[in-house]
Amino acid sequence: MSVKKDKIRIAVTIPREINEQLKIKAEQEQRSVSNYVYNLIVKDLKQD
Repeated sequence: MSVKKDKIRIAVTIPREINEQLKIKAEQEQRSVSNYVYNLIVKDLKQD
């Protein structure tokens, strides 16, 4: 999948256990893991 010119793709290495926890949380919010993590980052940055 291509990425728009105003965005970048990053790779993050996390333990499998955390990935499984993220999948559960993302599913509860009907999001993909990637979108769930994106929203966590945006929320954190807005707090500053």
